Amino acid sequence: MEQTASHLSSAPPVRLLMGIHCHQPYQNFSWVLEDACTKSYEPFLQTCLRYPDFRFALHYSGWLLQWIQTNRPAVFDLIGEMASRGQVEIFTGGFFEPILASIPHKDQVGQIEMLSSYIQSNFGQTPKGLWLTERIWDSSIVPAVVQAGVEYAIVDDYHFISAGFEPGALDGHYVTEEGGRCLKLFPISEKLRYTIPFKNPGQTIDHLLEHAREDGSSALTFFDDGEKFGVWPQTNEWVFGERRWLEEFIETVLDHPRVRLESFADYVSDQRPRGIAYLPVCSYYEMGAWTLPSRLASRFDEFYHRVKKEDEATATAFVKGSIWKNFLVKYPESNNIHKKMLRLASLPLGLEAREALYQGQCNDVMWHGVFGGLYLPNLRFNAYEALNRCERLAGRSGVFVGDFNCDGYPEVLARTQAYFASLSSREGAQLYELSCMRSLVNVLNTLTRRHEAYHDKLGKPAAGEVPETVEDADGIASIHDLVADEQMELPPLYYDWHQKYSFVDHFMAELPTDESFVAADLKEQGDFANQPFAVIHQNSGDVLLRRSGGLYRWAEKLAGITVEKRYQFLSQSVQVDVCVESDRDIETFYGCELNFHIPSGVEQSHIEIHGNKFPKDHTFIFDDVRDFCLEDGLFHTPLRVHACTAQRLLGFPVMTVSQSEAGYDATYQGTSFLWCRPLTLRAGERQKMSFLLSFGG
Repeated sequence: MEQTASHLSSAPPVRLLMGIHCHQPYQNFSWVLEDACTKSYEPFLQTCLRYPDFRFALHYSGWLLQWIQTNRPAVFDLIGEMASRGQVEIFTGGFFEPILASIPHKDQVGQIEMLSSYIQSNFGQTPKGLWLTERIWDSSIVPAVVQAGVEYAIVDDYHFISAGFEPGALDGHYVTEEGGRCLKLFPISEKLRYTIPFKNPGQTIDHLLEHAREDGSSALTFFDDGEKFGVWPQTNEWVFGERRWLEEFIETVLDHPRVRLESFADYVSDQRPRGIAYLPVCSYYEMGAWTLPSRLASRFDEFYHRVKKEDEATATAFVKGSIWKNFLVKYPESNNIHKKMLRLASLPLGLEAREALYQGQCNDVMWHGVFGGLYLPNLRFNAYEALNRCERLAGRSGVFVGDFNCDGYPEVLARTQAYFASLSSREGAQLYELSCMRSLVNVLNTLTRRHEAYHDKLGKPAAGEVPETVEDADGIASIHDLVADEQMELPPLYYDWHQKYSFVDHFMAELPTDESFVAADLKEQGDFANQPFAVIHQNSGDVLLRRSGGLYRWAEKLAGITVEKRYQFLSQSVQVDVCVESDRDIETFYGCELNFHIPSGVEQSHIEIHGNKFPKDHTFIFDDVRDFCLEDGLFHTPLRVHACTAQRLLGFPVMTVSQSEAGYDATYQGTSFLWCRPLTLRAGERQKMSFLLSFGG
């Protein structure tokens, strides 16, 4: 029987606490931000402005607000108008959107206070709510968050379910504490995250009403990416086009007699917490899957969906992936950036250097999931640019040895007026950073090619059902369900068995071809490319490292080999002397691999060999090469590379295939060079080979 209007009006109401979070990676391309403003931010705000009773929370990362204020002031003014009339409650967070648990306490406080002060100055609100970046929860952040003036924060219902809470109890808010500091927590409804805006508004209403309580205290939280409303595939036409989903949603919510829109601030002042909660270190389910090692991630995904098919509640409560910080294990490139940031954060910094540090703490570059993240070279470029500005302002010259990367092995850091260099003793005494202090570019910013779990799914449907079009389904697909275009032209998948650093020592059974170099199949005989060296000696200008290893044919040891590498950090250049000694007569081939990142497009950069200029995406092989040059407008000055003797030089562009919100991307990550030559040694004989990297020399 149909319910009458009088019955509906007397039935208990349910509150909808709605929030929108908008963020772009620090210094993302201007065209990306313009596109997001045009497709999502501006039409969303303009639509909501027409409905003054449609109340919601809003969080923009600080640097995005700064960009909008300068470049799209009309969008900035829309936020101000709705804030002034009390339609929006503005949330704070880390100004440059860091993972709070990944930065020091003083920076947690500083980043939050920086954004709160900006909001107060520009919109007249003192924020009490905090958007937690990527909903990555770690109770260690509570003291800093409370110290910064925050009273409540947003997490997922998944966090609570992982802690043993029943889903039906997550229709309000809870309180947690750390060291006696208390913070209120609102759990975001996963169901609402997947119905808004992807399903018809009626499905959201139905879900809200299912959670109504007789006392009228029930409230469900939605707080998710603003880019879902227009930027994600298919959403612009669905939300703002002929379908006009947003207008229908707003009118449906406002017109329903049992649904009440309320601000988080009003709900907190009106309703007591459901109780106390202690949550595990976690984020949303997908993040836990992405941070697993790739082979394990494939098994995890299969296992999760098998359990979910049999018992969804059990799968949600007990089947979990890893934690966000595991990205620092999965990707050494992320760890290098993160530990550079932590080292700089420990130094006394002025205001300009502190802001550069904050910019370098932006989270996007340090992980990878459905968005490009670490795989996007421009994000790594921007992170190094910011941190190198801090380095230039706060660093000091000299050579320093210590476990700066927290991996149990010493790193060597060298700073001159011209550059900053970092080398890993754990990874073959290889350079992984060489940043010009004039251009602030890390010329060694190359990403290693590695297997990702989604490589096994290329062209295969996702686990859920995927509507083919907007018209033939009751909604549209989220980016977690989209299938890559099978017609996309993707490069072959090759994987590297060592990091793509520089001064990698190869001992090879035969002279490599360009094909074998691209395929990372060098008929390796040595154990030096990915094994530790010991730091033997260090002074103010150079460092000596040594490894005693061997030459092998399968399991048979052909000879004991010792490699010594001396790095001399000169004012404008780095000289590397490689000395090889064998305990037996040997004949092999030695290769010195270097990997450089050339950030500009093929029109603005080139590689010069024997007077010939080649684009960075060129594969080549030359004989009798003693030097080559890399030129890029962003370098300011050419990078020149010299060898002591003429050798064969091979090169190829390092390409990766990575997942993105649009499907899959083939991305240039750097150019790999291999200098190689025959190496004949008598027992006890030492041979020395020298190389020189110089900025403009």
